Amino acid sequence: MMIGYALEGKYCVRLKAGDPFVFGRGVEEVRALMEKGIEAEVIPGITAGLAAANMLQIPVTERNRTSSLLFCTGHTASYSFEQFQGVLALLREGSPVVMYMGMKNFETIVNRLLDARLPVSLQVSIVSKVSLCDQKVITGMLETIGDVIREQDIETPAVFFIGEHTLPVKELFSTSAGILNTSEQKEDNEEMYRQEL
Repeated sequence: MMIGYALEGKYCVRLKAGDPFVFGRGVEEVRALMEKGIEAEVIPGITAGLAAANMLQIPVTERNRTSSLLFCTGHTASYSFEQFQGVLALLREGSPVVMYMGMKNFETIVNRLLDARLPVSLQVSIVSKVSLCDQKVITGMLETIGDVIREQDIETPAVFFIGEHTLPVKELFSTSAGILNTSEQKEDNEEMYRQEL
């Protein structure tokens, strides 16, 4: 459609959620346009993993704690031995993994991580429908997150955070992990800090 309209002399705007170059196939569209001699400008977006990290204050990088970050897809479940060892090495160093499109294979991924003897208490946060009014956040540990997922109705798209420091800041001040109602998050945060003071 973009090629067709552009060849008619029209300006086209292609709106995409998140960042079109992070699992968004944006580069495929740019290449297709360039092959037809059509100029294209890409305006950067914010990928869902970073949007969720900012909105929920998940410290995907932090001074003196985490110096790297891995973005991957649910295809992690079928990684070769060598690829999977690379993921494990990062997790063991304390680097978090941010996984997209992982709902279908998440149980397989969790089992592979547990079989590799990662700590059963490794933190996991799942953010469904990032930044929308019905956003949902589920937190837990590697050992039990599968049970939590099965009990909850988690809608896609969802982003998964796995790693030593991947709980939302609010959870760090809470006595129990579980489900965060993000529509009430601001009010709860304000009340929590009032009580702390």
